Amino acid sequence: MTITESIVLGMVQGLTEFLPVSSDGHLALFQAFLGINDNFLTFDIVVHGATLLAVLIFFRNNIVLLAQQTIKALYLRKLNEVPLVVWYIGLGTLPAVLFGVFIKSSLESLYTSFTAVGLGFLVTATFLLIANRVTHLYKDLNSLSWKDSLLIGIGQALAILPGVSRSGLTVSTGLFRNINRESAFTFSFLLAIPAIMGATLLDIGNISTINRSDLTLYLLGFVTAFVSGYIALTIFKRLVTQNKLSWFGYYTLILGIVTLLVFSRI
Repeated sequence: MTITESIVLGMVQGLTEFLPVSSDGHLALFQAFLGINDNFLTFDIVVHGATLLAVLIFFRNNIVLLAQQTIKALYLRKLNEVPLVVWYIGLGTLPAVLFGVFIKSSLESLYTSFTAVGLGFLVTATFLLIANRVTHLYKDLNSLSWKDSLLIGIGQALAILPGVSRSGLTVSTGLFRNINRESAFTFSFLLAIPAIMGATLLDIGNISTINRSDLTLYLLGFVTAFVSGYIALTIFKRLVTQNKLSWFGYYTLILGIVTLLVFSRI
């Protein structure tokens, strides 16, 4: 891997991890475009750690408040005072865990298929374009139900498929459940924290395989992914609240068609 590739892939990961356009789909396309055939599992772990740090800092106020309320409730042994959002984050995480344990290994062949990536982009586009038309939004974080969190969690689990955007499906599902735009955005990324953290920790042992000569490349990828990820969160929040999901919907629609017509023949 070169310095340019490290920076480009770090930036792609940071931007597409949080924008509703599918990070794994874009990484697959960029690696094909750049002619990169190496296995970048360790690099993926590093940049995922960077995006995790970005989301933790971006939502630090929400996280600190929920943590304080939860710790206080547990200390007083009053489970009924643990914020419902915390319980719902746990419930919403279950589908991704189950999919990861029982289904992901059987889908490994799809991750090298540009046809699967292209179809995944089209699925993302469909969700985004339909969700953009939802107008009756009256729920906030304090009025979520267990059904809301479970369905949003299923949307997150489906993002295991290549080309399917985690943020795209979770925010869209939140809107389908009549959750207001800012709350759908916030819950989507609070739900992302255990998912990204779990995926990173599962493969953290590979970090030890990094050669000292490659530390600069990994550091550049980490910093680039963190900065671009934080910027992506800022942009996405603004566009979600301004009801502009269709921008991403048309983008992934076009990208899906191009992927099927061009890259799937590579």
